[in-house]
Amino acid sequence: MLRPVAVMSALAVALALPAAAQKLTEQDARKIAEALLATDNKAWQDKSAAEEAALYAEDGIRVFPKGTLLGRAAVEKFFSAPMTATDWVEDPSTLDQVKVVTDNVIIFTGGWSGTWTGPKGPEVHKGRWAKTVVRDGDTWKAVLSVDNAAPQ
Repeated sequence: MLRPVAVMSALAVALALPAAAQKLTEQDARKIAEALLATDNKAWQDKSAAEEAALYAEDGIRVFPKGTLLGRAAVEKFFSAPMTATDWVEDPSTLDQVKVVTDNVIIFTGGWSGTWTGPKGPEVHKGRWAKTVVRDGDTWKAVLSVDNAAPQ
């Protein structure tokens, strides 16, 4: 038979754990998301697939309309061509919502757009994205990034 004191002690510990683990505030998470997005935007400005890939965990996943990339190396390889293409100009992505999942996990969303100059002239493409990042020591790495594209 469980003693009331033991039950109360266990309940107190169980209730205190989520509160203690939730040290990361929404405001702090927004600053982290803004910094990661600034690094992402800089990678596109610099046309550097290596900078883009460095934002991902070694086993990070990127899902987008054309397929799924598994791992940092796959992200770098895939984005090498579009980032260096002269017919694509990426606008800075925007940040909308930020959600703290735990002290070590953040989800944030936003929008993207860019202009492709094809045979018929410039075409604006845009869409939405979401990222899940995890704390990796003193840094944050994307473990899941999902992009979509608005219909043309």
